[in-house]
Amino acid sequence: MSWLFWFFALRLCSSLLLVGLVCRQLGLRVGLQVVQTATCSRWGALSDQGLFQEGDVVIGGLFSLYYKPPAIDSDFTQLPYYKPCTGLQNLPLQYIYAMVFAVEEINHSTTLLPGVKLGYHIRDSCGLPLWAMQAALSLVGGDSASCNSTDYSAGEGIRERRGDQNVPLIIGGSSSKTAQILSRILGPLAVPLMSYTASCPCLSDRRQFPNFFRTMPSDIYQARAIAQLSIRFNWTWIGAVVANNDYGLVAIKVFQEETRGAGVCLAFVETLQRENIVSDARRAALTIQASTAKVILIFTWYTDVRELFLQLAKINVTDRQFLATHALHSLLSCPDRDSSSGNNSFSCFSPKHIKPEELMQHLSNLNFTTPQGDMFYFQGADIPAKYDLVNWQETPEGSLKLVLIGRVDGFDLHLNESAIQWSTGSNQVPVSVCTESCPPGTRKANRKGEPLCCFDCIQCAEGEISNQTDSLHSVTTAVFVVFLYYRQTPMVRANNSELSFLLLLSLKLCFLCSLVFIGQQRGSVCLFSFIQVFICIIWLLFSPPVPQVDLDIPGLKVTLECAMASVCFIILLRPEKNTRKYLMAR
Repeated sequence: MSWLFWFFALRLCSSLLLVGLVCRQLGLRVGLQVVQTATCSRWGALSDQGLFQEGDVVIGGLFSLYYKPPAIDSDFTQLPYYKPCTGLQNLPLQYIYAMVFAVEEINHSTTLLPGVKLGYHIRDSCGLPLWAMQAALSLVGGDSASCNSTDYSAGEGIRERRGDQNVPLIIGGSSSKTAQILSRILGPLAVPLMSYTASCPCLSDRRQFPNFFRTMPSDIYQARAIAQLSIRFNWTWIGAVVANNDYGLVAIKVFQEETRGAGVCLAFVETLQRENIVSDARRAALTIQASTAKVILIFTWYTDVRELFLQLAKINVTDRQFLATHALHSLLSCPDRDSSSGNNSFSCFSPKHIKPEELMQHLSNLNFTTPQGDMFYFQGADIPAKYDLVNWQETPEGSLKLVLIGRVDGFDLHLNESAIQWSTGSNQVPVSVCTESCPPGTRKANRKGEPLCCFDCIQCAEGEISNQTDSLHSVTTAVFVVFLYYRQTPMVRANNSELSFLLLLSLKLCFLCSLVFIGQQRGSVCLFSFIQVFICIIWLLFSPPVPQVDLDIPGLKVTLECAMASVCFIILLRPEKNTRKYLMAR
């Protein structure tokens, strides 16, 4: 899982260094201060003060260090007692190391924030929006004032205790749900919220979340890229396992919208709930095993995927294929710092009194080029979407490695198909369809109650053909086109082409008669509509049609039709003159 660590560590470092620093082996510097519980604190404040280091500007951090929240007995007879979270997670701990490392690198840099020392105040959110909300409010408002006798004097009054310095920016909100709640709470305070993993498209709405920024692209780009892959490889029968939250549900919706006109169908959509991950993963694994889909889409968190893979292994299913810093630098840079005026005052911002709304304005106008030559800027809350497409391949030694096979830049897909290794071990693209294509001579017949990708191939009826693969309808032999093209030949003229075309035109006009009833009725229109009625009455009086059985058509077919002998007789009178003239041609 080292590649996952490096991926998210780079994301987090980019939140602080804007991709300008390389995240090498991370570690906490000796001497970090862990703030002890205050003697007196705000009523309901969290006792865990997290990790703190003083600085001219202190950056807040929220990470889900633990994932097992305590049970709260809300009987409304006493104040709820919040016990500490349990279940230490390694990956969020590495995120904390990454943030500390990035802050230290900035403090040691001679180009970023010279003369300004950055600090940090990191709190645990326990993976719950409620805990994240309490921690965020304590970061931006301070938990308490110190009441210790050593920190209090009559001349100074009550002072902020160590670790209660308000932060102008918070890095956190790992999930989209938590990021939405934090952004709404911090919005009226104009405190920017920087997330490194919240990817819900809803967070791009600047009217609802004007203070939200992120270093991960929106899920829309990811879902569209996967849709392009499915269309490119002609995968029309696909299964999906998604998280039962904004990330999974929005991603699969965008995927369906992008593939709607390409004939791609979803065999199933299974949802995974974090609280019931074991049972949900077992159910999804059984669905994958029973499905004929060979391609499975997964839109969920890596911890959920781990449980899903464990359940698939049990049943032997193996054949399914830094932002804040640069804004601070532009805000705190003072070109005339050394040229003081007569009253020793400057027009520069003081790092001790930086305002969050000013920082948020600089973040919105951020635009620079990384050392790798990439342009970095915010499109509202988002950054330009760039993804690396990697393929999980097995080495000859039996280990697994990630191989770069392509890149997604916005909506453009660049893919090296020859570098892909499929689950079969070959370079042959796997086929994932519900039904194989229907050959010429047959047509599709949809199965009742099943998606359009599932159908039966049936033979065309007598007198009909299909001239293409996967034809939805069998086409009648194009006699009309042939007659029209060869209308000047003796063969067609001898078969009374003029009357045949006249008959077709008359039939077309019959169907167009209903159009005269559309719109405002006039006298001429009313009279015109009765002409056909008059003709039909005369015809029915003198020679009404009678039913008859036609057994002369070859094939296993009996035709019941209405005999109109009088009309046929009148039509057959006309070609008598041409028959003798073109007798030899016939």
